[in-house]
Amino acid sequence: MPDYIFLHPTDFSCVGLITKSCDNAKLCIAVNESREFDMEPIFCYDFFEEVLSKWENLPESDLSEEEQNYKDLIYGSTYMSIGKTKKHLGIKKLWTYYTYAKYVIINAHNDSPNGLTTKQNDWSIPVPLKEINTISARYSNMAKETLVNVKEYLCLNKEKFSKFDDCECRLQCGCTGACNCDGKPKRVSGFKFRSVGR
Repeated sequence: MPDYIFLHPTDFSCVGLITKSCDNAKLCIAVNESREFDMEPIFCYDFFEEVLSKWENLPESDLSEEEQNYKDLIYGSTYMSIGKTKKHLGIKKLWTYYTYAKYVIINAHNDSPNGLTTKQNDWSIPVPLKEINTISARYSNMAKETLVNVKEYLCLNKEKFSKFDDCECRLQCGCTGACNCDGKPKRVSGFKFRSVGR
């Protein structure tokens, strides 16, 4: 599936600094890299493909309950967690942040007959690589923060998404499976080491 079905250059207008003359080929590379190295590993290929399939076929109106569930997951929504209303930004915004983090690095360079070069013309000075990496890291961190709420939303609504792998979800008691719901750690057998003096 071409990823421009899902993310368009206009989706970045309030996220990062992408000009009207943005390099669409480089943006496409960033979208694909983000899909393959961020989104699919995070959500598992099978579930992410299901989300993309639902996204591609999502009607404009008269949504079924299942379609509304996927719309809320894709575009973000509010949800209840421990008696508090929270908001998640959705898979689309998450993907946008990961993509922009990659785009700022890819966009700073061009391929030439002499090898990789930094973009430069008479009216611009290239941003130092250290600053570009800082900007990229900032957007990666924004993606990670977005992911926390998207995952929490999925865990609280896992029955609505059959292919979602909930192995990282916390149990209702607040455990991740490393403890029982009575709050006591599971007994683990193993070795105990001690320093022995002479």
